[in-house]
Amino acid sequence: MGKIVIRNRNDSDNIVVVPTTSYYVDAGRTSNGSGTEASPWKLRSDINWTTVATALTSGHVTIYFSSRGHWNDAGEMVVGASGTASHMLTLDGHAKYNTTASGTAAWSTETVDGNRARFGSAGTPSGGVYIGKVGGNRSFVTFRGFFLDHPNYGISFGEDGGDQSVEDIHDIVVENNVIDTPNPNPGQGIAGVFLETGCYNFTIRGNTIINSGTEPIYMGHFSYLSPTITGVVIENNTIVDGGLNGEGDIDIKGGVSGAVVRYNVSYGTGTGHVLAGVVVHAPSCQIYGNSFYNLNDKPGDGDQAGITVNADGDGLGNGITVSDVLVYNNLIYGNEFTGISIYATASGATVSNLKILNNTIVGNGTLGIKASASGGRTITISELHNNILANNGTSALSTTSNASISAANNNLMYQAAGTLITYLGTNRNWGQWQGLGFDANGVNADPSLNGSYVPQGGSPAIGAGSTQTEFTIDKNQATRTAPWDIGCFETS
Repeated sequence: MGKIVIRNRNDSDNIVVVPTTSYYVDAGRTSNGSGTEASPWKLRSDINWTTVATALTSGHVTIYFSSRGHWNDAGEMVVGASGTASHMLTLDGHAKYNTTASGTAAWSTETVDGNRARFGSAGTPSGGVYIGKVGGNRSFVTFRGFFLDHPNYGISFGEDGGDQSVEDIHDIVVENNVIDTPNPNPGQGIAGVFLETGCYNFTIRGNTIINSGTEPIYMGHFSYLSPTITGVVIENNTIVDGGLNGEGDIDIKGGVSGAVVRYNVSYGTGTGHVLAGVVVHAPSCQIYGNSFYNLNDKPGDGDQAGITVNADGDGLGNGITVSDVLVYNNLIYGNEFTGISIYATASGATVSNLKILNNTIVGNGTLGIKASASGGRTITISELHNNILANNGTSALSTTSNASISAANNNLMYQAAGTLITYLGTNRNWGQWQGLGFDANGVNADPSLNGSYVPQGGSPAIGAGSTQTEFTIDKNQATRTAPWDIGCFETS
């Protein structure tokens, strides 16, 4: 048993000693042990969760899976214990490895980044991992450093065997995992598809998800529209060829209020099909610093986008109010259809106080930004500032008659061909757009971007933006200096 020592920065004599207990698992062993460093458990099913739960009453617990071990079985793994704020549970598949098959095990620190404890294979798909299952009730669990090879589903937060609620799952971290789920495997990559009351504080960080059958990352129960699921952060993940089915590579449902989606990369190589790189159905979310590119449309749908803000709620005709969403510093290019799509078409659907700032949206198949409200529903883009909307297939910007913009300035809009702007259902050229009181300081010229979509020397985007109060950095987290550049990159 080790310990963690925490010193109070204001009182050097105030020392809190938190004991930590370690257990070990290695598929390469000739026989099952007791879970100690010298005698590790062999199979995932050999883990004694009662022993783990008992140890958690005294301090932190870490379970090390050999980073060079391969659990090639079809069974699922259910995390069978919970931590607390002071006694956390960690499952680690990347930190250590053992190469001694029998006798006393000898563990070494893993030095190869690509080595991870592996579950399943192409020939024997794994059943995936449940952090909480029937009814939920898991908390303060970190799951890091694993390779899930061809799982039927990836990592799930709760599951009731049907379309039912899961409650009381919170303070969960899933990080640095690889989930390779070649289509047509049916499940999500990382998912809380039934989360409802008592579910909060989820961090999904630094994972790579390839070819998931449906959404690579999915948070919230589709029919649970009360905004009580909070503290969701989805950051620094890489998604390749998102699922054949589902709404988005990152899907934030209506009950997930205040989600932060940042610095993720989602792209297609020609085999994946999604409706959006990220789709947000919920209020008070922030989407920034992401790259969405070369995404292909789900066959027969014709409405794919890099980012979608959608107030149509549960998809069954029950809309919600999606307000106070902030979208900034994103790079969106080369997608089959739209850069950013905004919808309010279902009963009760409204989008309000949506801010779209300093994004670079270029070379998408149809529209740069599309806002579509119908049936008396409304969309209000409160601020549209400092965006590059250039050389998209048919138009830089298009809004229907009930989709309005309160303020727009310092944008660069350019179309070598096609209609530049359709606003409130009517086509507008640059002069007509400015005549509506928009983009008095805007630019109607080719942005002159390099191959990385950064403004080149002499670009009209350089120094032509306005200072915003919501953030101070660019997509690369470099400090912006006045006068700001238009778009997601700051060159100065």
